[in-house]
Amino acid sequence: MNLLLDSYAELAGSPVRRETGNLIIHLNRLIGAFDDEYEERLRDGRSLELDDVFAGKLVQERLLALGLFLQPYPEQRAIREFLTGRLSDSYGRYVSLTKAEPDFDRFYESVILDSGGLGECLAHVIGLFNGVVPDPEMVEQFSSFGIVGKLADDVIDFWDDLAQGRTNVLVGLVQRYPDEHERVLQVASRTACRRLAWWRLNCPNSFAVLIGLVAEHRARLKAPSLRLAADLTLVPAHRGSFRLRSAPVGLRI
Repeated sequence: MNLLLDSYAELAGSPVRRETGNLIIHLNRLIGAFDDEYEERLRDGRSLELDDVFAGKLVQERLLALGLFLQPYPEQRAIREFLTGRLSDSYGRYVSLTKAEPDFDRFYESVILDSGGLGECLAHVIGLFNGVVPDPEMVEQFSSFGIVGKLADDVIDFWDDLAQGRTNVLVGLVQRYPDEHERVLQVASRTACRRLAWWRLNCPNSFAVLIGLVAEHRARLKAPSLRLAADLTLVPAHRGSFRLRSAPVGLRI
C-alpha cells in the first residue's frame, strides 16, 4: 500500500495526505466484499442485478465503513459520484463477460476491465482525495499494475481455477494449444502448484504469450515504487507457491 501511495506521489510530483492509506484500505475491502458476493451469486445461479449484489451483508458493512470514513471530508461527494458512475459504465459489460463462452479473449478483457479497472479506480480516487487530477499516463500505469498483479495471481491460482471453472487468463491460453491443454489435463488431478519453469518446459506457447503480456504492462510502469510493487506481485508466481503468516491488508480482508 505504501508503495502505491509513493508511486502516486512520484508521478504527481507532490505528497499525498496521510489519511489516503486508510481510504484505499476501506475501498479495497468494499471491492473485495462486492467481488466475493458476485462470485457466490454467479456460482449459485442467483441474481446478479447490481442492487442485489450490493444488498449482501458484508458488502453493506464495508460500504457503511467507507461512508463513515469519508464523512468528515468534503471530497466524499466527488468520490461517491465517481465510483457510482464508474460502476454504472462497466458493470453491464462485466456481467456479460462472465456469462460468455470461456476463451482467452473473454478472460483477458475481463482482466482489463476488472483488475486494470481497479488500478484506474485507485488512481482517480487518490487524486480526488488529494486534489490532484491524475493525467492519462498515470491512470494507465495504475491500470497496468493491476493487470500485472492479476496475471501473477492467475499463475498461482491456475489449478484451483481450472478445477472450479473460474476466469483465468492462463487457462484460456492453454486451451488455445491442444497439446499443452492435454498435458495440463494429464497432471491436473495430482498437481497443487508449479513453478514457472514447469510452464516454460511443458507449455512453451502459453508461457511465451503470458510472459509477453507481463512484460508489456510492466514496461509501462515508470514510477520506481510502482515497478517495485509490481515485481513483488510476481515473486509468488516465480516461486510456485507463497504463504503468509497472517492475512494481508487488501482485497481479501
